[in-house]
Amino acid sequence: MALQTLEAFFEEVRNSCDEHARRKGYLNGDRNVLGEIMEMSGMEGPHACGEVITKVLEYNRGPRRLLAVKIAGWAWRMWLAAGKD
Repeated sequence: MALQTLEAFFEEVRNSCDEHARRKGYLNGDRNVLGEIMEMSGMEGPHACGEVITKVLEYNRGPRRLLAVKIAGWAWRMWLAAGKD
């Protein structure tokens, strides 16, 4: 059984975000072009919030680790959009 550490969780979230962006064609090299467009348009935070809500509802119907990872990935995008306090 793999270690269940915060570092392992972060690695799973990182891999999920990177692979999703790659699979969807959002990357240009290592740049997440869609993420940059969402940020410039001001839609990054609202879109990420909607994704979190959707994934939480799905998680509540049937908890799965993959959904927790996706929620964390979208929470990261919300964190980015929030700027510095």
